[in-house]
Amino acid sequence: MRKSNLHLLSRLRFLSARRRFEWYPPFWLMRVRVEELADDWSRARIRLPLSWVSANAAGNMFGGYQACLADPVPAIACVYSFPGYRVATKSLAMDFLHVGNSDLLLHFDFDAKQRGCIRRELEQHGRANPSFDMICYREDRKICTEIRNTVAIRSLAHDGKTALDGRKWVMLGLTRWPALSTLRGLYGMPSIMLALSDLMARSSVGEHHLDTVGVGSSILPAPTISGCVLWLPALGFSFPG
Repeated sequence: MRKSNLHLLSRLRFLSARRRFEWYPPFWLMRVRVEELADDWSRARIRLPLSWVSANAAGNMFGGYQACLADPVPAIACVYSFPGYRVATKSLAMDFLHVGNSDLLLHFDFDAKQRGCIRRELEQHGRANPSFDMICYREDRKICTEIRNTVAIRSLAHDGKTALDGRKWVMLGLTRWPALSTLRGLYGMPSIMLALSDLMARSSVGEHHLDTVGVGSSILPAPTISGCVLWLPALGFSFPG
């Protein structure tokens, strides 16, 4: 996995979680300010300032700025609450109720009841897709935007099993399905398996990758084999759900 500035920030333990969040380069450029933050991320109040940079053509807060801020907050809270799991934002829905004509304050709350429900689901199934409701308030206390953020939480053991199952089904398809058998004849089994194995390793193949990007079916990125783009879904192939 390619290193990012987050790896550097995570090592700066002398900085508080609040400062690390504010100093994440996109948020630093947006001049985000954390006004309240619980140690376990069960409660957060984050200010998004309106400026000439964040304003849209009408002079109000650009919706993309709000989406950028709302994207990682529930996922970070889940990382703190459920260590040892893979966590990523699955989907983000926003309802713009009023124009953002001032600074906005993002309200996020993660109560103990919801945390307990997620923990039980993880213990039973090794995965969960909890949804979190957030609100951006204007300075006049009117609701500017209602946000629903869904997070994908997956156990490492679940990811490993999915990857192994995926390889088993790829091998079965290459040996039994006519379309893939044709590809095997054109490019050779080793080349196809090498490309697919590399793809699986890079994208954490299986449900975790697919749910993370919010795709409802097993559609993989297209690996290139001898200059030919191979789309598995176009050939009728998909991993079992």
